[in-house]
Amino acid sequence: MPYQKVKPQRRLEVLHDTKVARELEILERELKLRLQHRPSTLSFEETYRSAYRVAILFREKKKLYELVVTLIDEYMNARFPTLPMRDRLLQAPIEEMGAARDVESDVTELLEALENLWKDLSIQLSVVRDLCMALESCYYDDNNLPSVYDAGCTTFRRLFQQHLFPIGVNSTTVQNVIMVFIRNEFHRDRIYDLVDHERLRSSIQFLKTISENVAKNKVSKNTAEEDTPFAAVEARLLHDCQRFYQEEAEAWLHHGRLDSYCHQAVRRLQDEWERCKALLGEPSAGKMVKLVGDEVIRRRLDDLKQLEARDDVLTWLQDEESRLLSYSTIRDASKDDIRY
Repeated sequence: MPYQKVKPQRRLEVLHDTKVARELEILERELKLRLQHRPSTLSFEETYRSAYRVAILFREKKKLYELVVTLIDEYMNARFPTLPMRDRLLQAPIEEMGAARDVESDVTELLEALENLWKDLSIQLSVVRDLCMALESCYYDDNNLPSVYDAGCTTFRRLFQQHLFPIGVNSTTVQNVIMVFIRNEFHRDRIYDLVDHERLRSSIQFLKTISENVAKNKVSKNTAEEDTPFAAVEARLLHDCQRFYQEEAEAWLHHGRLDSYCHQAVRRLQDEWERCKALLGEPSAGKMVKLVGDEVIRRRLDDLKQLEARDDVLTWLQDEESRLLSYSTIRDASKDDIRY
């Protein structure tokens, strides 16, 4: 076979690919060690230089980005199934409001494990982000990609919402378990039952935390906000609120007393505002109060008129709702305030 001389250009390409492969192999080993909290063989500066050579000198930012995102996905997929999802949580009827009442200790254990996992992931993502600073923001924007940190957060949210924990013929997600717990606690608070507000507040704050920094690339620009865990829980709470106050308004009307109905409506508006403002924040509290106003005031105008309510009474009820929505302090309703 005659000898074929390798062209210089081809020789340079082979040399380039060899160097890139060697650097990526080093980076893969070092990043795995750092994600697993194991001693690394290279210093931070040496690892940073290796990433810099791949991204800047060799102009292989795409390969570096794909490697980092893949390693983060593998790390999270290995860690998430280790969460303490007890059998009682998996066997609980997820769609029933009282499902979480008998498993509060298990929910507390799960929340603590989730918070620890999220803190660990945040630290590791910060380290990886600093190591890969050569992937400057313009690369993400030009290629319509989330940053390394945002990609890791997206992976965590995806597993939180979609990873199934099977047991027998049943299966559920972590989001479903936390959602049932929050819905159940809100329901118990509305009926003036004992509620662990500290645990409830911490669970909602956790959902807010993992819902932040949603990647705003062109693909998810219109749907990212609606897909967050906090948005999903808020939607279910709004649905529960509507159903609860529909039944409440029917019960108040059944007694046939206008003064009692007005007192109850104003008190419920104030309670819902204070509860949701403290736990969910003012934007969500405004949605809840508006929903309560729809159910107990606007949709009941004809029923209230049958109880001989005058226009000034109806206006007063609507003013009380508007006062809350404008972040003003609602005045205490007394029997003398109601004119009929």
